[in-house]
Amino acid sequence: MGKRTEARTKDSYRFYQKDNKDWTKEPAGYDWDSTVPVYAKNPSLPQSMETGRSWTWQYFAEYNNSFGKHNVSALAGYECSYSFGHKMGLSRDDYAFVIDQIGVGPSETMKNSGSEWESGRAGWIGQLKYNYDNRYMIEGSIRYDGSDNFRKGNRWGAFYSDSVGWVISDEAFMETVRDKHIFDLLKLRASYGEVGLDNWGDENNPFHIGRFAYLPSYKLDATGYIVGEKYVPIFNEGSLPSPDLTWFTTRQFDAGFDFGSLNNLLYGAFDYFYYSTKGFLYSPDELIIGYTLPLGTSFPKVSTEGENCRAGFEFQLGWRDNIKDFHYDVSVNFTKFDELWASDPREGLEVKRTPINARYSNKAMQVFI
Repeated sequence: MGKRTEARTKDSYRFYQKDNKDWTKEPAGYDWDSTVPVYAKNPSLPQSMETGRSWTWQYFAEYNNSFGKHNVSALAGYECSYSFGHKMGLSRDDYAFVIDQIGVGPSETMKNSGSEWESGRAGWIGQLKYNYDNRYMIEGSIRYDGSDNFRKGNRWGAFYSDSVGWVISDEAFMETVRDKHIFDLLKLRASYGEVGLDNWGDENNPFHIGRFAYLPSYKLDATGYIVGEKYVPIFNEGSLPSPDLTWFTTRQFDAGFDFGSLNNLLYGAFDYFYYSTKGFLYSPDELIIGYTLPLGTSFPKVSTEGENCRAGFEFQLGWRDNIKDFHYDVSVNFTKFDELWASDPREGLEVKRTPINARYSNKAMQVFI
C-alpha cells in the first residue's frame, strides 16, 4: 500500500529580437559585343526589426494511491500563456550609389510599416486514472480551455477524453502463449475524446479566424485620396463581425494494440484512428439565402455544417537486443491516412446535391535506430 501527493510548477519566459537586412543588387548583364554593364534595376534595401516576449505558467497537483491490486491517481492543474510582439520595417529603392545604408537611398522611394500583436490562452485540467493489477485500465480527463480569439460567452470550451486498456497477456488463459514467448506482452486499448482548436490553418486559409474578428473593425487605406498631389490616408469599414466565432472541435477515436514477442526482443504496435473536426465558419452564399443587394462589404462568417475527416492507420515494428555490452534498438514506423471533406462549407447547393468530395491520401515511413 502506498500513497503519494505532490505539487509541481513550471514557469518559462522567452524574449527574442530579430534584425533583418536584405540588400538586393541585381547582377550585371551585357549586350552583344559590349563591355558596358547593364542592370535590370537599381539596388534596393528593406530592413525590419521585430521584438517579442512570451511566458507560460503551469501548476499541477497529483495524488497517487495503491491498496492491494488497486491503483488510483488524480491530477488537477491550471496553465496559462501570453505573448506580445511588434515589428517595424523601412525600405528604400532605386539606389544611385552601391552603398547598403538606408540614408543613402533616395527619400522619394522610402516606405515604412509597423505591426503589433498579442494573444493569451488559459486552461484548467483534470484527470483520473484507475487500474487493477496493472491489467485493467481506465482513464478519464477533461480540459476547460479559454482563448482570446473569441468574444466573452464563446471564449471557454470544455473537452473530454476517455480511454480503456486490457493487458490480455496477463490473463491465466494466456499462460501457455506467454511461457512460450509467443506473446510476452499483448495489450488492447481504445480511446475516444474531444480536442479544442482555437484556429484553423494560416492567414491564407478561408477558415482561418482573424484577430478580433468578433469585433467591428476598420482598415487603413494609405492611398485613400489625393489632396494637393499627396496621398491622404483614410479608414474603411472592415468585415462584419462574426457572432458565432467559437472553438473548432475535433472528435478522435483510436483503437489498437501493443505486443512484445520472443522474450520482448520483437515488439510493435498497431493503431486505427478516425478524426472528425467541426465548427467551421464561412460567409453564406448570397444566392442561397436570397439576398443579392449590395451590402458594401462581405457577409460575416456564420456557423456551418462543415466537417473535415481523417481516417487511417499506423504501425510500428521493432527489434532490440544486446551484443555483449552493445545495446541496439531498430524500429520502423508507417502511417497512412485519407483526408476529405464530409461537408465542405465552400460548396454551393448544386454541388452538395452531387456529393463528390475531394480526397487525398498521405503516407509516411520513418526508421529509428
